Amino acid sequence: MNSLAKVNLKVSSKVVKIDGKYYIDARITNPASSPVVAFAIRVQAIRASNGEQILPAIMNDNYFSLLKGETKEVHIEFDADVLGGDVPKLLVQPYNDPVVVNE
Repeated sequence: MNSLAKVNLKVSSKVVKIDGKYYIDARITNPASSPVVAFAIRVQAIRASNGEQILPAIMNDNYFSLLKGETKEVHIEFDADVLGGDVPKLLVQPYNDPVVVNE
């Protein structure tokens, strides 16, 4: 596992705030040109100011793998109150790739 080649995931996301809740919709793709599978992808909503994970949060999926050319959509929901005056970011981190932070 530690010798897996690095992958370069493509991540796009949209953050909306409606009626006191934040919703993050993310589309994560392991390109067809990728050398290997993207393994154990962890997705987190984090605070922009300090990188702390936003909890509690409801997610439809996490810790998944993507073969070459595969895409997964992840949806995250949490109360706006947990952020105070901060703003959310999306952190996507496969086991075999550098961290991707989507703002």
